[in-house]
Amino acid sequence: MQRWTPLNDRQLTVLRRVATGDTLHTAADGTARLSARALRDRGLVLLTKTGTRHCASITDAGRFYLEHGHHPEHPRRSTDTPETPPSGPRSRVKATPAAPRTPHATAALTERRRAAATGLIERLLDKTLLRLECADADTAAEWDRVVDFARRHRLVPPGMRLRKTRLDDGDLIVRLLPGLQPGCSPRSRTHLPPVPIPERLQDPHPTVDELHRDTDRLIMPQDLRHRCLLILHALTREALRRGHRVRACPVPQDQYREYYNWQRGEHYQGYRRRDGTVTIVADGVETPVTIMEAHPETEDPVRRERLLLELPAYGRHGYQYRWSDGKQTTVEASLAAVLEEIALRAQDARERQLQARREQAERRQAWEAAMRAARHRATHDHLAATLLAQVKNWRTAQDLRAYCDALEDVLDRADPPVTGATQWLTWAREYTRTIDPLAPPPSMPEPPTFDSEALQPYLDGWSAQGPE
Repeated sequence: MQRWTPLNDRQLTVLRRVATGDTLHTAADGTARLSARALRDRGLVLLTKTGTRHCASITDAGRFYLEHGHHPEHPRRSTDTPETPPSGPRSRVKATPAAPRTPHATAALTERRRAAATGLIERLLDKTLLRLECADADTAAEWDRVVDFARRHRLVPPGMRLRKTRLDDGDLIVRLLPGLQPGCSPRSRTHLPPVPIPERLQDPHPTVDELHRDTDRLIMPQDLRHRCLLILHALTREALRRGHRVRACPVPQDQYREYYNWQRGEHYQGYRRRDGTVTIVADGVETPVTIMEAHPETEDPVRRERLLLELPAYGRHGYQYRWSDGKQTTVEASLAAVLEEIALRAQDARERQLQARREQAERRQAWEAAMRAARHRATHDHLAATLLAQVKNWRTAQDLRAYCDALEDVLDRADPPVTGATQWLTWAREYTRTIDPLAPPPSMPEPPTFDSEALQPYLDGWSAQGPE
């Protein structure tokens, strides 16, 4: 069954109900929801479920079906009025088939997405960086589609690329950066000037000369080995011309194996490798470049002559990392793309460093704000505790004064006088004056100094030791 197969009466009735606003959420709508699922598979209805509550809504394609009586993707139907066939005898001239038409719902969606992508690029040309707020997952997914639409339909200006980053809160950061779009096809890199390949290995870089002298690396037929060295010679010379640095890439110690030297009659630790590697340093980012046979075990003489040049896999943004000889290209013709790839990786690393610094600075600012708020709250609690203590002492002083007055009345009427009572009364009144906070009147207390341990309860998850 195709998406444009005509609906039966029950499905058409359900589609009309949904078009009037019926969400099919009641328990009695179970049978109708079965038909709605068939409509959903044809793109005519959207079905969602939150908890136990179902919700159905009509799509643009569903409205099109109700208006025109057929699915917008029907290959043999259109909204245009068909031409009236000519009267008279039937013509034997074969009719020219009509050009395929884009469904109206798809065309409308394409136009909306193109307008959104064009507006996004225009905004990026002014600011180069935008933060797109995504209130929910649907909004975030739609922005992802808009960015991908701009990439696929070549709306990005030449020599620029789009980069998007998802934040923890769900928002999307979109940047317009110089350089090729990561993962672009080789055809989009044809504008790169080719790297000249020398005919002889004359005055090579020390790293290439070291590979030339090392007979335990680039173990392959002599003609292929010479070709590999010429490619590395051209690559390192062009890298130096562009301001990069080149250094050797020795074989790691863990790849050493034990071998036996028949001439010397002794065992030794060494290596025997089919590849050769040099390291190109661009803006402080080291990228090993390795060249080898593409099919060393094949018996096909054509495939046996093919070489493979690769960089470490770098799947963060879909960068290309492997080039090989083929029917239409060679490794030599790809050296410009290799150097461009290395520059893109260095640029991406620099951007990630800058982003990490920005995030670190933002985190420190948030931590400092949390520390200020914690000190404010701690000071507030300290002042409140001081005030409550003063009120408590004031009430105690009031009670003590009343007690002293009552004691003095009793002592005045005492006969005979109580020994030492006057001395006790004097001490009691003096003590009352010492605890009375209103004698003298209090002033604003000095702000206290809090240590890390005292501030920790007020930091709401932050550490008093630092933002990390």
